[in-house]
Amino acid sequence: MSEHFHPREFFCPCCQGGEMNDAFLARLNHARELAGVPFHITSGFRCGNHNREVGGRENSRHMTGEAVDILCIHPRERGIILEALNLAGIVSVAIHESFIHCDAMNERWCGLY
Repeated sequence: MSEHFHPREFFCPCCQGGEMNDAFLARLNHARELAGVPFHITSGFRCGNHNREVGGRENSRHMTGEAVDILCIHPRERGIILEALNLAGIVSVAIHESFIHCDAMNERWCGLY
């Protein structure tokens, strides 16, 4: 997979299944290298059942392996991670209180929750 991530970090928690998109993972790994801080993945691939359980969007990119949520509590780390994602070409992000959602959508988008 990469030097920064292990495949099990991305497995669906209810069924342990799912594969992440290789191109998205390459960008995510590049972002991690640029950031120089750990990316703690709290949600990677989701099967349809788990996506419904957590209130995910019906067409969530988590279900295609093209999205992750990264634990992020400290403001300084948040800035570092966001800048690295942007530099790596991951431009679709949603900033939540305790995590950053990012996905493979190619349109620049940033949401605050």
